[in-house]
Amino acid sequence: MDDIDKQMAAIDKAMADVPAIPEESAAPTRTRRVTPARLPEGGRREVVGVWARLVLVTMLALGLTVWPYAYACGLGLAGYLAALGVTIGTGAWTAVSTWRLRLAVPHVMALLVTLAGLGLLAHEVALRIGYAAAGQTWLCP
Repeated sequence: MDDIDKQMAAIDKAMADVPAIPEESAAPTRTRRVTPARLPEGGRREVVGVWARLVLVTMLALGLTVWPYAYACGLGLAGYLAALGVTIGTGAWTAVSTWRLRLAVPHVMALLVTLAGLGLLAHEVALRIGYAAAGQTWLCP
């Protein structure tokens, strides 16, 4: 313990010999300027357009889950798959737009809509390639 006390006394003596730095000569502290978030160049019109597109594609995706027409094969299936393509494409387009506009909530929603469309497409393809037990065909017999 005596050794530690001697070392601490030496440190205290060395610190007492160092002159204090006056406040005026100290380097000024830099303040960080925070700029508020701004809307992109398109402004509110572009944000409203993205939200409108998101609402419409979400309604389409929900409508596809209760598709009222026969889509087991043939033209009915082609129409259903076309609607799925529109859902997936518009969902992806909206996801890219919301990413560019830095809109977090609609971005996640757009990704979920795109994922739902891909899930419905995977279900239809799985039924027709022999993955599911109840197989269906692409064309009507």
